[in-house]
Amino acid sequence: MRVYARGAHWYADIRGVAGVERTRRAVGAVSEFTQEQATVEAYKLAAALQPVADAVAAGSVTFHTALLVWLRLKTRGRTDKSVVRVICEEWPDCPLEKVTNAQMAVRLGDLEDGTYDRYLSVINAALNAVDWPKRLTKRNTPRGSAPRYLSAEEWARLKPALPAHLLPAVEFALATGLRRANVFGLEWPNVNIDNRTVTVWAQRAKGKRTLHLPLSDWAIAVLQGQVGKHELVVFPYSRTTSRGTTHKAMIDPKTAWGAALATAGINDFRWHDLRHTWATWSVQAGMPLKVLQELGGWATLDMVLVYAHAAPSVLQGWANAVSDPSKGHKLGDEGHKGAHDPLKAA
Repeated sequence: MRVYARGAHWYADIRGVAGVERTRRAVGAVSEFTQEQATVEAYKLAAALQPVADAVAAGSVTFHTALLVWLRLKTRGRTDKSVVRVICEEWPDCPLEKVTNAQMAVRLGDLEDGTYDRYLSVINAALNAVDWPKRLTKRNTPRGSAPRYLSAEEWARLKPALPAHLLPAVEFALATGLRRANVFGLEWPNVNIDNRTVTVWAQRAKGKRTLHLPLSDWAIAVLQGQVGKHELVVFPYSRTTSRGTTHKAMIDPKTAWGAALATAGINDFRWHDLRHTWATWSVQAGMPLKVLQELGGWATLDMVLVYAHAAPSVLQGWANAVSDPSKGHKLGDEGHKGAHDPLKAA
């Protein structure tokens, strides 16, 4: 085994591991190890990789093993490791022939398009790392297509189909536009019913900036109904068995959510589409796109332009903002008449 220094790190060429002729792997910093010590670390690494290599050689590689091979082929960053961790949590280990587009849609279909594509690229790289011939393909979401959202009639069917423990979380998502992780991860110290605000801290926000969001009457009513159910978690899941009742935070209620959608006869709808529904309903009610951007926590205005189609009548109201001054009109005589609560009807 060859161990050598390149820049500030020691590297080792480990041969015959993971189905490849040579695997180059960093084994330590030059400032921390002598070459002899780095060689010892390299042999430890080779020993850890060997079970994976044996599985590759035997043709018995599973999905999680392929992900592990990909992780160990080179030094990976924190983001890559986090992606693999989430994939393994959401997608139980299985034979590679069961890693299909259909299963990808079931296990990770709630992800936004950009995140979905990133996870997809990691999965395909893992399949390539173990010489699996098939690849997953990007889902067919045309660029510029309108986001999927609930109509009033669909919501009227879905609401009674939801189980009691899930309905408040769905209503809160529709009332606030918060992402799934922020709804299920919401804790009472971050809620102020008196001031009608909720705080999403930067470390839990997708845009990595803290959000202090005002709450609508609908959102406040949902929160008041949750008071006393759990000392910390706003939307807990309660389970009663012969040993008693336990309460815990919901993470991703795929079974209950999928069953409710099926009962309501709603197809092609993800949990994340509740956020699209909130945004669409808000724009339909007259909310300016800039306000929508701030309330939704989007980084740029471009990211909310996909909802502009939802309010042609609102945009028409602004068309008369400029009139011919020579005819005695003041600017904005027939302009915008003011927005109303988009969720009041709900």
